[in-house]
Amino acid sequence: MATVTLDSGDGANRVDLRLAAELREVFQAIQEDQSTDLVILTASGSAFSAGRELAPAALAGSSGPERLEWLSQLQVASFIALVSVPVIVAINGDALDHGLELALAGDLRIAVSNARFGLTDLARGGFPWDGGTQRLPRLIGLSWARDMILTSRIIDAAQALDLGLVNRVVEPDRLEAET
Repeated sequence: MATVTLDSGDGANRVDLRLAAELREVFQAIQEDQSTDLVILTASGSAFSAGRELAPAALAGSSGPERLEWLSQLQVASFIALVSVPVIVAINGDALDHGLELALAGDLRIAVSNARFGLTDLARGGFPWDGGTQRLPRLIGLSWARDMILTSRIIDAAQALDLGLVNRVVEPDRLEAET
């Protein structure tokens, strides 16, 4: 078993270029390691992940190759989804934007009762681009996925369970034991 812990050092675990590169490297190594039979993806701090870092000021307003290159370097979810062993995502807090996209790439999701979920990229002029628009409808249906994406709706853990976004909701002190 391998445990992968998101830790950006600030508790929010926003995915930046460094963390994205580390995650890609770790999941590639797990894929190549024949002895790993299960992966637990979790996070330190108060949030699972509050999303990704904002584009550097130099890329503001750019839609050119530089911005596309920056975005491609932040892609991580496909590396999680392509691992050939089960990936259980232990969601210890809010999973928003890119954080939710990472969680969606796992096979099972167990969340703490105070976690919140949302793809709020559109409200900030962005768009979920790391698989969220494909994986979310597969789990909760097209109508609810459209609602969450187009309105930037944030849902709580109980509603996430009702919709099928997570498989189980536990109290925060039980997350590790239930994973």
